[in-house]
Amino acid sequence: MEELKKENLQKDERIKDLEKENEGKEELKKENEKLKNRIKELEMLPKHGDVLYLRDIVKRMTGFEILKCNDDLLEIIIQIAKESLNIMKNPENYKDKFKLQNISIPITSLTFPDKCDKKKRPNECGNYMESILDIAHANIISPKTSKGKLMSSAYPDRELKDQAYIEVKVFDVNSKDSSFRSFYLSTLDKITKSLPHILVAFSHKDGVLIDTEPEVIDLYDLKLKLKQEFNASNKDLYKVIISPNYTLEELDEIKGDGFKPGQKNLKKNKYKEICKNHGLKTGGSIEDIYQRLVDHLD
Repeated sequence: MEELKKENLQKDERIKDLEKENEGKEELKKENEKLKNRIKELEMLPKHGDVLYLRDIVKRMTGFEILKCNDDLLEIIIQIAKESLNIMKNPENYKDKFKLQNISIPITSLTFPDKCDKKKRPNECGNYMESILDIAHANIISPKTSKGKLMSSAYPDRELKDQAYIEVKVFDVNSKDSSFRSFYLSTLDKITKSLPHILVAFSHKDGVLIDTEPEVIDLYDLKLKLKQEFNASNKDLYKVIISPNYTLEELDEIKGDGFKPGQKNLKKNKYKEICKNHGLKTGGSIEDIYQRLVDHLD
């Protein structure tokens, strides 16, 4: 009887061990599935040179949809664009609104307060036209992030409140067939709802807007090419050599009666600070640093 009891206990223990083994295998199986899914996700990430619809990028990065713009809404935005051009054409008729928006009024019809020429980037004229849209329609607002913050830059520029996001551009009339980059995305923090996305663009020549119908384009079918890059600045590439602004006498004044143990750290820190100001290495003994500064002076 005791033997049978013992046998049963051993069987129970073996069953428990097998159950634990199976649990371990199940956990391992689940982890493997997670890893496989993660690998699939990484493989699906866009690569350099890939072409994607703007709507797919926005969906992936924000979770919100770009909706197709209907004809009625598009017509409303066309009228806002026309009114914006009319404001630039006849600024004196809107001087009270310019004052209310606290922006400079054009001195001459269809020109910018600061001319949009080689001395000023067209992007800055585009920024100015965003303010003109604010004058043109009461429901044009600056979109906020999900945290309620305003961003002066980043896509999109404006929002026709709860109806459409609007990107504003100013382009040289002779550059329409240019292949230079003119539309790009960095952060999409300002997209917090599913709406149509519309481009409103004004053409100019030599910094003067052309009195022709603005371009109003539904961006639903816009395709973008991904450009990834590794980069370095001039600071990374080139050694900065600064002309010494200290003298040998000043170095020796710090040195004083030499490099005694009690004063070493204090003097070393002063020499290291001078090295930093001149783009020199700060490592080594105090004697090495002192000599480095003397050599730089020579």
